[in-house]
Amino acid sequence: MVAFYGEPGENHTKITVPYPLYYEGQRKTEITVHSKIAAAVLRVLEKTLLYYGAEGVHTLKLDVYDGCFNDRPKRGGTSRSVHAYAAALDFCAEFNSLHQDHTTALFAKQAYIPWFEFWEAEGAVSLGRSRDFDYQHVQFASLI
Repeated sequence: MVAFYGEPGENHTKITVPYPLYYEGQRKTEITVHSKIAAAVLRVLEKTLLYYGAEGVHTLKLDVYDGCFNDRPKRGGTSRSVHAYAAALDFCAEFNSLHQDHTTALFAKQAYIPWFEFWEAEGAVSLGRSRDFDYQHVQFASLI
């Protein structure tokens, strides 16, 4: 991760999002991500708005943003989280918690398949779709 992204906290950039995101109830028109994923994140959000429309984005809670950069270890581990490199994003954590699977996570429903396909087309990985947990999380790093 360090070889590709640099040290945690480095190489970040702000992007203006195509629709408002709500972080802890606060409206955000910009988010900070790693510069290597910025264009891909922007394309995903643009495709999301085009496909679902503003009302659909809000109804499906695709505008509930729970962050990107967080310099911390992986849960239950000692190596750094992909969030430490600003290469992972979380959305709607309240309804897609770490331990929810396809039977309980909101984003496991059929309506969210295009959303995840947009991320996957840009090279991101969904823990929900690949491991059936943590549907809130998409990352620009492969799973080992």
